[in-house]
Amino acid sequence: MFHVKHALFCTWFCVLFSCLIHAQGNYSMTDKPFQHANPQRDSVWNVLASNKLYRQFSSEEQDFLYWLNILRKDPPLFAMNQVQSFLRQFPELAGPESRSLLQDLSSKESMDILIPDEVLIRTASEHAKDLASHAGTLTHYSSKGASFALRMNNAGIMNCAGENLYEGKNEPLTALLLLLIDKGVPGSGHRKSLLDPKYKKTGISIKYKSDGLMVILVQDLSCQ
Repeated sequence: MFHVKHALFCTWFCVLFSCLIHAQGNYSMTDKPFQHANPQRDSVWNVLASNKLYRQFSSEEQDFLYWLNILRKDPPLFAMNQVQSFLRQFPELAGPESRSLLQDLSSKESMDILIPDEVLIRTASEHAKDLASHAGTLTHYSSKGASFALRMNNAGIMNCAGENLYEGKNEPLTALLLLLIDKGVPGSGHRKSLLDPKYKKTGISIKYKSDGLMVILVQDLSCQ
C-alpha cells in the first residue's frame, strides 16, 4: 500500500496581528481517490459562477471554494454527506479529531459565502508559487524571509487575516476534509479558520511542485 503525506499548517492573526498561533500536522493515508458525488448546480454555485474572479480560477481552485461554501452553507448536512463518507473510505483518519469535527459541524449554523478577492488571490498565488519552487517544509514565511503578517501588511490587509496551507494530491475536496479533520494539530486551527464567520473574503491558489505530482494549496482569508 502506497502512502502519501499531507502537511497542514495554519496561522491566525488577531487585531493588528497581535496574536499568532502556528499548528502543524503530518500523517499518511491510503493512496486512493475519495469517491463522492459530483457538485450539483445550486444557490452556492450560482453566486460563485456569477463572480468574475471565481471564473478565472482553475477547475480545482473552483472546486475547493465551492465545497468550502457548501460546508459553510449547511455544516450539519456537509458532515452527513461528505465527512462521514470520507471517514468510511479512509478509516485510518478516524479518531478524536474526526469525532470532534462531527460534533462541531452538528451544532454549527449557516455562514456567509466566502467571496473571491483580488488582493487575496494575488497574495495566495505569490506564496503558492514561492513554496512550490523551493523544496522544503511548508511555511508561512516567504523564501526571502517575509512573515505572513508582513506579506499581508504589504498587500494592504491590516487587521484581520488568516492563512491555510496544504501539500498533497490535487484533490480539492480531500484537501478541505483533511484541513477540517486537523489530525495531529493541537487546537484545530485550520478547522476554526474555515468555520469562522468573521471571514468574508478569500483567495485560493494551487500550484504543482517540481515533481509534477503533488501540489501546494494556499488559502488566504480576510474580514475586510
